[in-house]
Amino acid sequence: MSDFSTGVNELFDGQFRGWKLARDNYSQLDSVRVRTVSFPGYDISVQYNPGRIVSSAARSMRGQWRPGPASCVRQTVRQSRGCDLWQ
Repeated sequence: MSDFSTGVNELFDGQFRGWKLARDNYSQLDSVRVRTVSFPGYDISVQYNPGRIVSSAARSMRGQWRPGPASCVRQTVRQSRGCDLWQ
């Protein structure tokens, strides 16, 4: 495995160990379903991701919005990690 691939794998492993939201959201990708629909001259791929509806259906009407995990950017930044893969 190349140094780049190793670095990416280590970054992902570290993110998932220390960041529950990232781990949970990534695991929801196992339930994604993809279908290819053919038309004359081209194909399109459509995706159904049942885990995505949780954030898409969040309350956003005036007076009903309350801060939640998606609205707290500082918490997300604190939990995320980076690395320099090009050193």
